Amino acid sequence: MTITKTFWRSAAILAGLSLVSLAVLVAADARHELFPSRLHGQAAALALIFAGGSYAVLHLGHSPGRGERGRALLLGAAFILWGGEQFVPAGRLQTLMDLVVVAVFVIDLCLVIAAKFSQVPRRD
Repeated sequence: MTITKTFWRSAAILAGLSLVSLAVLVAADARHELFPSRLHGQAAALALIFAGGSYAVLHLGHSPGRGERGRALLLGAAFILWGGEQFVPAGRLQTLMDLVVVAVFVIDLCLVIAAKFSQVPRRD
């Protein structure tokens, strides 16, 4: 199955927006000499949201299997949630969002390691 042009274009546009957000982030941080600023938080959040959206859209259009597609969508959603967390005031909701993001990243890493481990030749 090949990725359709619509999915590819959407993923490319979102990736481009992520790069633009990253450029704004770098420029803002350089201008403010790495001191925290509101623009830093907003640009970082948008870069994460657009990157997660691009990754999810790319895998919606093409993925070798349902399991991999599900993992990719979950990982993309975690990036979107991580970015969204930047717009939420400190409190229980932000803590819950952070917990979910960390859990997804840790579980995804463990699944990748388990998949690679299962491919290691066994010596008996």
